Amino acid sequence: MQRPLPIVAAVVATAAITLLAATRCGGGTAPEPAPAPHAEPAPAAKPTAPAGPLPALILTQARFEKVGGKTMPRPAALWLLRKDGDTWHEEVVEDPGSNVFHKGVWWRDGILTIGAMKARLTHWKHADGTWKPTVLWEQSWGGKFDRLRDVEIADVTGDGKEDLVIATHDMGVVAVGTEQADGTWSFVESEKVPDTFVHEIELGDVDGDGKPEIYATPSDRNRSSGASQQGGVSLYTLADGKLTATPVVHWEESHAKEILVADTDGDGRDELYAVREAHVEVGPDKKKTRLEPVKVVRLDPGASGWTETVVTTLDDDQSRFLTAADVDHDGALELVITGKTSGAWMLERKPDGTFENHQIAADTKGFEHAVHTADLDGDGEIEVYVASDDTHELLAFTWNGSGFDRKRIAAIPDRAITWGIQDGRF
Repeated sequence: MQRPLPIVAAVVATAAITLLAATRCGGGTAPEPAPAPHAEPAPAAKPTAPAGPLPALILTQARFEKVGGKTMPRPAALWLLRKDGDTWHEEVVEDPGSNVFHKGVWWRDGILTIGAMKARLTHWKHADGTWKPTVLWEQSWGGKFDRLRDVEIADVTGDGKEDLVIATHDMGVVAVGTEQADGTWSFVESEKVPDTFVHEIELGDVDGDGKPEIYATPSDRNRSSGASQQGGVSLYTLADGKLTATPVVHWEESHAKEILVADTDGDGRDELYAVREAHVEVGPDKKKTRLEPVKVVRLDPGASGWTETVVTTLDDDQSRFLTAADVDHDGALELVITGKTSGAWMLERKPDGTFENHQIAADTKGFEHAVHTADLDGDGEIEVYVASDDTHELLAFTWNGSGFDRKRIAAIPDRAITWGIQDGRF
């Protein structure tokens, strides 16, 4: 049901930051300073953000703070960075009703967010100097967690209007939302599967019938020990008011938290790629052993089922982001992938359908290690944006003809996890 959200979005500290690296100082108690012989000059005024729309990045985050020696979640945060030349104007929007935004998409002159621990779909629009939320859908499935984990937008029902397809935790539900005549949204949900996390949604025409299919990544519950859980990829079909799942691939040794549908070979038909997490076992001494690395696999439909082909690997335990774009400006799509500790990579397709790994950055890292590709500077060429949470940097990478130039956009706050990056114009 669509209704105004009974909270006020907390719009925090609008600031401007430039592409120059910021200087940081250590903490501690400083001695009383001696009187200065001359008064210090006043700090330079920060640039005022233009009122008109600018190209922007939308980062969705969970932020934490220390309270009584314990790490506690803060409200879910939208970190908005609007680009005006070499200056980035920064704004944070908080939702006290959730502790994490997993995704934020520029949609219908606003930002569509998915949240947890209240599984809430919200549309934020800017009016009267603030971001005002309207809840489009909220649900609870009776499990340990209620989370909306991913959302994708496309016409999957064939009625000529866009639908919302959502992945959830932890009862294994995938939901398809259709807009009603009065502007509200109605959702069809797949059957509950207890203790099941659905991590990712991808929409695309892999079977070549001219209509987008729904692919998702159900798995067993995440394990805090770091050991792998089983899972795979499933195809979800909506018919006669029911949403049913058919397995594409299932792995006992691991699972996928990231999938991608893209036409990387340019033949006019989408391919389905899955990032299979490393096979990791944890012994009685709590020591982790990696038995297999991260694998990127292509899943091809056929008359007798789906075939699985490994197209590249990463020397890492996990990888949560894979996207496709022409980042080296050669007219062909590359894949861009990040690993937890192995950095950011450009994957270049070879004639045999496998990919060659080229390092974009070796020192970026993070639990999610979000990456996004977009042309924000308007030069017609794609940039790569990386949230390196472990090094507290939001970075931009641009192809220079033989490698990638690097610019630091902003400092990522301590105790923050960036769950996603999207772009918009506002």
